[in-house]
Amino acid sequence: MSSLSEVNHKTWPKGMPRRGAKYLRYLLRKNWYIALLWIFYFLIPAYHVLMCEIPSQENLQLAQGTLFFESRARAGIIVVLSGTNGNEYYTCRSTTFASNHDCISPLKGIETLTGKEAKIWWFEQNIFLGYSQRRLVRLIVDDHEEYSIQKAVMQNERTKNSFVFFSIVMLVFFVFIVVLFEREDIRKSKEKPTHG
Repeated sequence: MSSLSEVNHKTWPKGMPRRGAKYLRYLLRKNWYIALLWIFYFLIPAYHVLMCEIPSQENLQLAQGTLFFESRARAGIIVVLSGTNGNEYYTCRSTTFASNHDCISPLKGIETLTGKEAKIWWFEQNIFLGYSQRRLVRLIVDDHEEYSIQKAVMQNERTKNSFVFFSIVMLVFFVFIVVLFEREDIRKSKEKPTHG
């Protein structure tokens, strides 16, 4: 009966490193397209989230007009300001990974705010390659503050902190997928009929 080490030696593909960092580097080289997708769809948005800082009020842009709200289904309610430049759209989400655009809570409050004159302080936030969003930082409707800079800063910091944990989870998931692909390749290579 063959020992476990003999079996592993016979079934392990030639030229493949067996342990630790060397094995991971081997997987990344062989499955470079998965690494590229991970960088493109996760690391780039994550970078923009972690580098985002809420500017002080004097460094924000100010827009004024009539306030409306537009439903984006599962993405929540986006703020619409109708003014001299037409309709302009604003969000309170920190990232494209965020579940919704909501700025007003509870949402039933939007009914009393719709159609009123409002002021919005905002800045352009980069969220992806070539893409940005108008990040709402302060909202005043009829001289009443509905969304404050302090709340925007707290939400921004909370998103950053959660992304540290999220990054670890995504890294583990990424490595799992790479290993899964590699094992599937090994299984298929074993099933190929040998000639001669």
